[in-house]
Amino acid sequence: MGQLLHFLRDLPFAKKLTLVAVLLATVGGIAFAVHQAHRAGFQVLYSRLSPEDSGAIIAYLKEHKVPYQVDPLSGAVMVPMDKVYELRLELASKGLPQGGGVGFEVFDKSKFGMSDFMQRVNYQRALQGELARTICKLEAVQECRVHLVLPEESPFVEEVKKARASVVLKLRPGSRLGPEEVNSIVHLVASSVEGLEPEGVTVIDTRGRLLSAKKHDPGVKLSAEQVEFQRQWEKSLEDKIVSLLEPVVGKGKVVAKVSSTMEWRRVEQTQEAYDPQGVVRSRQILEEKTPERVLNQGIPGVASNLPQGPAVQAQAVGGQGVQKRSETVNYEVGRIVTHTLEPVGRLKRLQVAVLVDGTY
Repeated sequence: MGQLLHFLRDLPFAKKLTLVAVLLATVGGIAFAVHQAHRAGFQVLYSRLSPEDSGAIIAYLKEHKVPYQVDPLSGAVMVPMDKVYELRLELASKGLPQGGGVGFEVFDKSKFGMSDFMQRVNYQRALQGELARTICKLEAVQECRVHLVLPEESPFVEEVKKARASVVLKLRPGSRLGPEEVNSIVHLVASSVEGLEPEGVTVIDTRGRLLSAKKHDPGVKLSAEQVEFQRQWEKSLEDKIVSLLEPVVGKGKVVAKVSSTMEWRRVEQTQEAYDPQGVVRSRQILEEKTPERVLNQGIPGVASNLPQGPAVQAQAVGGQGVQKRSETVNYEVGRIVTHTLEPVGRLKRLQVAVLVDGTY
């Protein structure tokens, strides 16, 4: 032992560091080999678990004294290889894993005499939980929460309110949802809730980004579909320019960039014009003539009204008769109605840059 210490003391400093590094590497390798050998007998029981399901499963394993390990990177629960399928059957009989949140199993233990209000609340909780479980099945989704606003039924049509839904997603590291996936989530939720339209569903992520931008929302400058359409259109122009010039200058010697500005507003115009030169549609002339009035003359009394009395002369009063004439003319006015609907996505400005390798 003394010779070993003397030998180590006489070694140069650089060799001492090398010897210590080799010793540490050896010890680390042995520890890693032992850990892997111990871990080799374990297999994944469940992965991609919610915190609630993971805690419930670990509590069950502790209660039944089953050895387990938790992967620090993925959070997967591992158990001995010979107990994997047996434990899965036992946990399935206990309703685990639930997939996060409570589902329709809440009605399995419904109490007798429950009020209508509690039944509506439980139904809403169950529906939210079932939707969250379904959305969590997507590869890019790690956690999900669904909030529903279900209005009460009213016998009056004027008081009927629309249902609303909000979905909060926690995505896996390095994952993203495209417009098609977000649209699928929106229609899934809308199709699962009575009276809910896709326009009433809002999807956001845990970073506060709005994923389900409304197509005609004035507060959103460009939706994901519009940006994607514009990008694809610019890309097609770039490919056409490159394919046109490459046969002349050579393959890989042309670079084209296209930038466009599009008008995404929907413009509708309605114009009405009237023709001042109207056409006579009908004419109505009304003439009215009142004849002269004639009054009897003589002494009033019985004698003047007897037939054998002297004849009484009549005298005209008032002069000429009264005449009235009115004319009504109806004109057919010319009216022209023009309704113009400008297409969405009109090109306002186009910029093209082409770079060619070579001297010309």
